[in-house]
Formats: sequence, structure tokens, C-alpha cells
Amino acid sequence: MNIKLSATLILFASLALTSSCSSSPEAIVEVNTPDHPVDEKELPVTEKTDSLVEVTSVETPVDGAEIDVKESAIADKADKNIEADATTSPNEEMAEEIIVEDDQRDDGASIMWDNLLVKYVSADGTVNYKSLKDDASFALCISTFQKSHPDETWDQKKEECFWINVYNAFTVKLIVDNYPLKSITDLKDPWDKKFIDLKGTMYSLNQIEHEILRPKYQDPRIHFAVNCASYSCPKLLNHAFMPMSLDKMLTQLAKDFLDDPKRNIITKEKGEVSQLFDWYKEDFTKHGDLIVFINMYSRVKMNKDAEIVFMEYNWELNGK
Repeated sequence: MNIKLSATLILFASLALTSSCSSSPEAIVEVNTPDHPVDEKELPVTEKTDSLVEVTSVETPVDGAEIDVKESAIADKADKNIEADATTSPNEEMAEEIIVEDDQRDDGASIMWDNLLVKYVSADGTVNYKSLKDDASFALCISTFQKSHPDETWDQKKEECFWINVYNAFTVKLIVDNYPLKSITDLKDPWDKKFIDLKGTMYSLNQIEHEILRPKYQDPRIHFAVNCASYSCPKLLNHAFMPMSLDKMLTQLAKDFLDDPKRNIITKEKGEVSQLFDWYKEDFTKHGDLIVFINMYSRVKMNKDAEIVFMEYNWELNGK
């Protein structure tokens, strides 16, 4: 009688211990039942994925009891990866249309000029001449340009970028050297004065534009890249021109200029456009009439018989 009672108590104690271990999700279940060996085929099967490790439940008889074991572990990396994907901004891709990549900057002058443009020129092309005048790095940038000059080792895009950057940098220098002033037209012969010294060769702004940029590269979009420090001019881009991005930058500037209602007002029936299109009409009409060129870059497409009117040019300074 006592032997049966003892055996019963031992059995209940064993079942209680087993139940206690199974109820804790973090517990390690270990059952030593030599009288009831577990078949290896009945062992839990582990499935692995990138973010989840799951132990499936199996039924293993132990003294007539059924033990269900199910454990799940979520990797920390899964949550972090999901959060990273969710926070990707669509605006980052839009910014890439005109941003210059570091590996395209192959000379010190362009790097310095780019840094100055980012710092002192707003997105709409407004120049902070007053602050730029007080920055010693601008004089260093100019002196670095003066130590350079294209030679036979330069490819065409590198040359073109150099001349555009030089034109814009020395136009800004002309304003800074005479600041404050209301307009570049207040200066005497600003475009014909030979003040640009490049390794001992002197140039004027007109020479760079009309004797190098226009005839050599035959690209009308250059008119949207060179800046005359005036309100009606195409905006001064707040980045230096770089070879690998040149074509994309010129196209974007053409679109920006034509879609800017302060400089061009375009409808299907009428175009009130910049005097640039009148002054340099021969550049814009080499492959069709002016409307054909405008429709290549304007968001609003003009009718073939639309009226063209040239707006009065505003020579007021493009900055403060």
C-alpha cells in the first residue's frame, strides 16, 4: 500500500515539474525519461528565415502527457532594416538632377568655386556679394583659376566647364571689386575690359563668350550657363560646372529659365520671352525656328503660329 502511494506521488511530482518547465517561454525543456525514449524523428524542426527563427510545436508523449513547445526569436536587424527602408526620402532623388558628384571635381579651382557658390548663392540665383567680398577664400579661388589654362591634354567637356566657370567667377569678381553698386552697367566697359589673367594671357568676358564658348562648342544652352550679374539673366547656378554632369546641368538650366515666370511667360498662343532669344537668335534657330527650340525645354508647349514678344531686360544687380 505504501509502495503504491510513493509511486503515485513520484509520478505526480514528475508531471508537475514537466508542466512548470513547459509554461515558461524562456525555459529550456529537458526531459530525462529512460523508460520513454523520444524518437529522433519526433524532434522539433527548426526553420530559419532572414528575420525569424521559429521552433514548430511537436507532440511528444511523456508518461501519457503531451508537451507543446513553441519558441520565436525576432532578430534586431530585421526591425532596423524595415525602419531604414521606410525612411527613404523621395526628395533625395530629385536633388540628384543638378548636384555635382565629388569624383567629377578634377581641379582645385573648381572645388573652391563650387564651395563658394554653395555658401553664397541661393537656389534662385541670388548672390550675397557683401559676404563674399569679406571671404578671403574667394581671392584664393580667383588666384587658383589664374594659374590654369586649357591645353592639348584637356578633353572638350573639361575645357567647356573651365571657360564657363571662369566667366562666372570673374563676373562675380568684377562686382565684388566694385561693390556696392546697383548694376553691372554702372561700370565702364565691363564686358570688353581685359582683366582676366590666365597664366599670363589676358581675356575679356566678351572674348570668352563670343570667341571661345559660342563658336567652339556650338551649344545654345551655354546662354543659360554664363551669368551677367543681372536680374533678367539666367540664374547663377549654385554649383560649379563639372564634365560628367555638364549636359544634364545645361538641360536643367534651360528648363528652369524657360519655366521661370519672372523671365519668360509662355502660353500656347503667346510667348513673352527674354531678349536673349532676340540678341542670339542665330544660336537658337540652327535646327528650326525659335518656337521649336522653346518647345524642347518649356513645360508649356507653344502653338506653331504663336506670337513672340521680347521682354525688356532688367539690368538690376542679381544680389545684395
